[in-house]
Amino acid sequence: MKQKFLASLLLAVGIVAAPAVTAQESLADWGEELFHDGQAVVTAPLHWQEPQWEKAAGLMAITGALMATTDQNVADYYDGHRRTHVNDVMQGVGDVLSPPALLGYSAALWGAGQWLPNDELARTGFKVGEAVVYSSVIAGGIKVVVGRARPYTGADANDFSGWSWRDDHQSFPSDHVVAAFAAARVLSPQLTPAQRFGVYGAATLLSYSRVYQGDHWLSDVVFGAGLGYSVGAVLADDAGKDDKAQARWLILPAPSGITLTWLQTW
Repeated sequence: MKQKFLASLLLAVGIVAAPAVTAQESLADWGEELFHDGQAVVTAPLHWQEPQWEKAAGLMAITGALMATTDQNVADYYDGHRRTHVNDVMQGVGDVLSPPALLGYSAALWGAGQWLPNDELARTGFKVGEAVVYSSVIAGGIKVVVGRARPYTGADANDFSGWSWRDDHQSFPSDHVVAAFAAARVLSPQLTPAQRFGVYGAATLLSYSRVYQGDHWLSDVVFGAGLGYSVGAVLADDAGKDDKAQARWLILPAPSGITLTWLQTW
């Protein structure tokens, strides 16, 4: 309820902030960009070269290995070590960084950019919104097709029913994590190194919270981070440039605490 109210408030701020005089003139341009960017995201794999396919295969291999060897152990560990006060904090992280909340932030940025006016601010807000929407749609489709049971159901880590419309069987991948890493990747070209550390750190903390609470398996958030980052890379203003500098260390749950993982996607 809190995250829905927050997202609605921010969306309202964005709408009110955008001047009515310029809205009609710019909406067509924004709509055209939305359409073309959507095409770019959907068709991105058609333009991959061998390095991109190798990275995609690597992400799938890591995901499969975690499913087979680590997911159940991590879930069992946190199921027995979960603390109420920490769980409440993790719930708060999930609320303020949920896809609806991120969409609200993007609307507020876009509206502020229209009002000031500040083209760069408006564009950043628009791109973040695109990243959240497109990554969430892709993640949602995968969720339905895979139909993986969530840890809190008590099911085995390898319980895949396929074509499930039930939320408790839509664990893979984490839509929260997909949207957060997509938004972080879009924001990163405009940020300083310290700020980039902050936004990726927030996305990583969100990843941890989803596993800690038993909403997702470890492989759900690892794959989600890679998928979201990749969608964001297509939409980012530095798309097409050498992306090595954008690779990140990812801190994730492990049976004995946390583990440090290197994440570099296409």
